Amino acid sequence: MPDDVSIFRVSQATANGVFLRMSLYEQLKGRLADIELIGAKSSCNAELLDARSKANEAAWNEERECFQLIMRARELLKQNRKQEVREGLVLARKAAAMISVPLDMRIGAMGLLESGLRKSGEYLEALQVCETCLADPSMAESKRMFERLAARCEWGLGQTDQAIARLKVILSEEEDERTRNLLQEIESSKSAE
Repeated sequence: MPDDVSIFRVSQATANGVFLRMSLYEQLKGRLADIELIGAKSSCNAELLDARSKANEAAWNEERECFQLIMRARELLKQNRKQEVREGLVLARKAAAMISVPLDMRIGAMGLLESGLRKSGEYLEALQVCETCLADPSMAESKRMFERLAARCEWGLGQTDQAIARLKVILSEEEDERTRNLLQEIESSKSAE
């Protein structure tokens, strides 16, 4: 390394990793946050990495895996054969268990799991998924969606009056066309009985 070069990157080095002379590291040490020294290669050089890079890479890998699970589960759950639906539910459960992924992806995974459970007739477990999401403050933005899904589960369990009451509460707080349509569908089915 030439004497006038204090910092450089090697194409085979880890993401965000650079090599520096120890003299430059000493100058930067107190001024930069979130840096980590990974083994000095000699008394003159040190590798400096963003401490978050490894965590970011792991999070990105988990996010990619979750996305792939969701997409594959969605394909399988569209099928009408029991084996594919079972396989789709396994994948949806794995995706829903990934709590370190972005919130919108987690909400999607939980919604997919709930719909897969309903499709396979497991209304009680689907209702539990909805209740878990409703109890999670981080999922507050999806409250209406999970309330409607919970009403569908209650309807599937034969708890029509509870489903209607749940939907009426939603409508008393905020008028919503999807909620109104679901309420009308459930009320029509009740009057047809």
